[in-house]
This record gives sequence, C-alpha cells and structure tokens, in this order.
Amino acid sequence: MMRPKKRYLVIKFEGVTPTADGARRLAEGAVAATYGTEGLSRAALKLIDYDEKSSTAIVRCALAALDEERETALDRFVT
Repeated sequence: MMRPKKRYLVIKFEGVTPTADGARRLAEGAVAATYGTEGLSRAALKLIDYDEKSSTAIVRCALAALDEERETALDRFVT
C-alpha cells in the first residue's frame, strides 16, 4: 500500500495574530466552511509550524486536496 502524498502550504494571516491553536482552528474552519466536514477530512490538515511574530503558518495537507486547500487559503487569509 502506498502512502498518500503530502504537500505543504505557507499561510500568512493578515489583520489577526492568532495563537498556534487559533491558526490551526482558522485553517480548519476555512476548509470546513467551504468544503464541509468531508472536504476537511480529505484535506488531512496538520499545522507543522507557526510563527506568532510574523503570523505565518506552515500547513501540511493531502496532495489530492491541495488545489482545494490553496483556493481556500487564498480566499480566506490573503487580501
């Protein structure tokens, strides 16, 4: 059985400075609001690193959900 491929995204939060847990919740909430709980499950999001000083997060997601995740991140967090 092959492992699912993963990709990494960098998300810059503007206008808010969440904690690491808050950043994870915002990313998960954005995906769930756009694609529902099934889409959130497919995305298999995981917060890898978060820098509160620059409000930048590194998020790992499933390759199959990468296009959906990118679109969500751009719509929600980048102005």
